[in-house]
Amino acid sequence: MRLRYKLLLINLLAMFLAALVGAAAISWWAWEGIRDQAEVDAMTRARVVADNAAAGLLFHDPKAVTETLGALQIDKRVLYVAVFDEQGKSFVQRGNAMSVGMSAEPLQSERVILAGDFLEVWMPIRIEQQPIGMLLVREDVHTLRQRVISLVGTVLMGMLLAAMLGGLIIYYLLPRLLAPLSKLSGLMQHLSRRGDYSHRAEICAHDEVGELAESFNQMIQQIEDNNRALSEELRQRREMEIKLDRLAHYDNVTQLTNRHYFEHRLRGLLQDIEERQAGIALLFLDLDNFKRVNDTYGHHVGDVLLRSVADRMRSVIRIEDEISRLGGDEFAVLLTEVGGRDEIGRVAQKFLEVLSHPVRIEGHDILVGISIGSVLLPEDTTEFGNALRFADVAMYDAKHRGKNNHQEFRQALLADQGQRLKLEGELRQALDEAELEVYYQPIYILGETHTLVGAEALVRWRHPERGLLLPDEFIPLAEENGLIVPLGEWVLRTACHEAMVWRAEFGHPLFVSVNLSPRQLSDVHVLARIRVALKESGLDPALLDLELTESILTNQSSESILILRQIAEMGVQLVLDDFGTGYSSLAYLKHFPIAKLKIDRSFVTELPDNLDDKSICDAVIGLGRSLAVVVLAEGVETQEQVDMLSGMGCQQAQGDFFSHPVPADEFRQLVLLPTLR
Repeated sequence: MRLRYKLLLINLLAMFLAALVGAAAISWWAWEGIRDQAEVDAMTRARVVADNAAAGLLFHDPKAVTETLGALQIDKRVLYVAVFDEQGKSFVQRGNAMSVGMSAEPLQSERVILAGDFLEVWMPIRIEQQPIGMLLVREDVHTLRQRVISLVGTVLMGMLLAAMLGGLIIYYLLPRLLAPLSKLSGLMQHLSRRGDYSHRAEICAHDEVGELAESFNQMIQQIEDNNRALSEELRQRREMEIKLDRLAHYDNVTQLTNRHYFEHRLRGLLQDIEERQAGIALLFLDLDNFKRVNDTYGHHVGDVLLRSVADRMRSVIRIEDEISRLGGDEFAVLLTEVGGRDEIGRVAQKFLEVLSHPVRIEGHDILVGISIGSVLLPEDTTEFGNALRFADVAMYDAKHRGKNNHQEFRQALLADQGQRLKLEGELRQALDEAELEVYYQPIYILGETHTLVGAEALVRWRHPERGLLLPDEFIPLAEENGLIVPLGEWVLRTACHEAMVWRAEFGHPLFVSVNLSPRQLSDVHVLARIRVALKESGLDPALLDLELTESILTNQSSESILILRQIAEMGVQLVLDDFGTGYSSLAYLKHFPIAKLKIDRSFVTELPDNLDDKSICDAVIGLGRSLAVVVLAEGVETQEQVDMLSGMGCQQAQGDFFSHPVPADEFRQLVLLPTLR
């Protein structure tokens, strides 16, 4: 039921109830008034008759009393009239007699009794205030009741008519009174159905309805503000969830998926690997020499390089495949549908090809290689942990094979890895138990007499089971695990000490040349280690040569350049080893205080027959002459090579022609030999 009809019904009920209560009240008031008036009239008439009948009663004249009573009977309401004497006996009576008793009490006072349809008036008859009898008048009150009922009916009808009229007025006025509420109700329904909180209720009057509309508007405004705030919070939460999802599953630098996502994807693929028609390939890829890029040009250039590498690798894989950055310069590729190892090899070759071209960043052409290891699933394994480990082992095998190549996983690699781990532990033990030795290869001045002027210090490992190991068998391992730093420091201190022994024993100085690896140069304590070695041995810094590979110089940062200059300021001679094997511009030479250029053995081995090698050697010697630095040739094995190099102007040489590397005791014997011719 609508509010309009509810209010109308309530008003009608209230008005009818009021009419009934009013009619009852008026009826009661009318009855009381008419009754009181009837009693007063009856008492008045009875008093007059009693006064007139007093004489007749006193003289016992019934006729006179009867005539007096006749005046009352004129009134049709009087049904019975009687006079009683002093003893209460009926003296005169007229009308319908009833059983009436008389006592002494009525003689003393007048009274009115309303009983049923009759009104009885008892009036004492007195002579000089002395009662001599009693008058009884009995009147009919039916007429009186009729008057009251008629009056009540009239009043009730009037009030009912008034209530009906009021109901009609309310019926027609309620729509106008309820119009603001109706609008407010319609607005609420609109908001409920459509959820549009931009509408506001119209405030028509400053009454309770107006206050309700104003409160409603405030509530809607608050809801709208809360919805706006909630929407903003939900938007921010969605953005945060997207960001968290990207942080959880994507790499921030390359926008590739990360290790977490990659491992989740690989686990999913391995769950039904046995039912798949085609195999799955897992490739581990590691950039070669990426640390040098960061150290030389800064991490921001390294990040640009990573993005460029990622873009190039994306161009190789299919849309259903997955490429992820595992961290640092390591990547992983999932090929979800491969037919065999040949297909894996073709994809790996594409990776090598797209990364074979330099990347130009901030004016620098940066060339990076990539080492790739691959596993074929389920042929090689179906276990998650083994898949990752096998691919990693294959990738490190590619590193050991010279980098920038692809190697497939083979079971034999696990044995090799175990052997490498064993060798690493043994190398750490060798440092503690003095199993390492320093050999010295003599260096001669080329000329008619070939004078011995120094030696290159080369480390050897006298393994308790495998015998004497050459540097190629353990130095790369030491570079990888960081042992090259303490190993190199030991070689440096040992060589400096041995050079001082030569000085004391032979009376003339001989220089010693020690290799300085990239890992050592990156060590923050490299300057301190060199100073300590010189101080402890007492060696003149001019008698210490530190050999650096060309690749070190072409990938060094400004901090490394500063370190090399500080080394040169000590008086130590810097030697550029393996010169000519690098790929960079020779412009870097002007930034380094190089004292000696060392021609790589690859350009000496085929002399004098190889004309290209002859031209390279001639060019290097000419460059050294123009830069005012000493040029030394290594790997010299024949007299013809000695003669050609000497004729070109090469100042120094070393190689098996003169002597292979020998222990310190044997080197002393070489010093004592007559000058070579």
